[in-house]
Amino acid sequence: MLSLVSAPTGASNSMLDRGRRPDRLWPLMIALLASLTGLSAQAEPVAISPEGVRASAVDIAYDAEGTAWLLWVQKGERIPGAGHASADDLYLTRWPADAPPEAPIKVNADAGQVRASALSRARIAIDSAGGVHALYPVADVSPIHGKPVINIRYQSLGDDADPIQLNTPADNDLSSTSHSNVGSAATFLSLSAGPDNDLYALWIDSRHSEFTESNSWVYGSRSLDNGATWSTDTPLFEQVCPCCQPDTVWSNNQLLVSSRQVDAQSHRDPHIHRVAADLASTEAAVRVGNGRWQLEGCPLKRISVAAGREQEYVAWYAEMETPKGVWLGRRSTQDKNFGDYTPLHPDAAVSDAPATAAHGDALWVVWHAKTADAGRGIYLSTSDDGGASLSPPERLSDNDSTAAFPAIALNEREAIIGWETGGRIVAMRRARTQTVAQHEQ
Repeated sequence: MLSLVSAPTGASNSMLDRGRRPDRLWPLMIALLASLTGLSAQAEPVAISPEGVRASAVDIAYDAEGTAWLLWVQKGERIPGAGHASADDLYLTRWPADAPPEAPIKVNADAGQVRASALSRARIAIDSAGGVHALYPVADVSPIHGKPVINIRYQSLGDDADPIQLNTPADNDLSSTSHSNVGSAATFLSLSAGPDNDLYALWIDSRHSEFTESNSWVYGSRSLDNGATWSTDTPLFEQVCPCCQPDTVWSNNQLLVSSRQVDAQSHRDPHIHRVAADLASTEAAVRVGNGRWQLEGCPLKRISVAAGREQEYVAWYAEMETPKGVWLGRRSTQDKNFGDYTPLHPDAAVSDAPATAAHGDALWVVWHAKTADAGRGIYLSTSDDGGASLSPPERLSDNDSTAAFPAIALNEREAIIGWETGGRIVAMRRARTQTVAQHEQ
């Protein structure tokens, strides 16, 4: 069984001071192991969230120094009359390249206001100057009709600037059809950084919906000054499944954006859009996969995108492919259509929730799956040739525990992979030289 090395539970307000390192006794054994076996040789997952609280929805990013930043939600008490919503808080953990993870600090000033989850997670991004940025959903009250709503909050995580609401208040009131009694919602977020310190926030917005289950729009906003100011939110495209969890990545001087488009027959298939850097234009969406999934209701399935040197990638749950489960597609950055569709875990009984990361010609994909001899756990497959060949699925989590909803970040030296297990967030650093032998598809 893999052992969990616990991070300390005490909060540290010095996390964002990059000149300081924590002075604690507990990390010495980990540091010694790393010094003996080389960078990123952490063989065991490290517990990021404290023991005794329930944590979920980790998101991860690297800065240029190789420091990993992990953003996650600490779940609070269930809110009566608000469906599955609970009074949650957002926490940030800094994990330097040459030291163990530091103690987490709370991000949101208003206790219990965060409304993130594994399906609608808070997002983190690092700009090219090293600025750390967070985007997360919060509970609020509409200034128009006085009903509870979910708004989007942007926050710079290195200064004393106040959070900024990015979505314009909605005129419609969906509270009569909402299981959580909210009048409108701006949720299912994505946050990306461009090469010139531009920041891009995208989300699913219900302001045009007639009912809670109606198709929604993807909206976006852009910052040209490291998050100090943001453009007025802009509608990008419509007919989106209201819980489709879009993902974005900067690629070839534009944004690559995933969504589940809904047609007149209620097919809810993954689509990829190319959106201009100024958010002023969007290419026609390209459908991914061969099968068509007709469904009356939201599949609640992640569609992950990544972009490398010459290839763009999409990983998704494919209900109508054979076998069903997590699939990968790729295309050249110059091409329109995706192809080379490959099941990532054909022997799994169930596979879902993929997350992808690319750097140069390297591609890493993680997901959770159940197999005949093990319960739900985290699996990894890697490629060093632009996705032309992939390593066999490798289980990262313990066979004796249940793990789900992974996240991943990748740089030129290593990857960091995080997930939730037993109510805690854990993470593992893995050097790129440790990838298993490749095999041809």
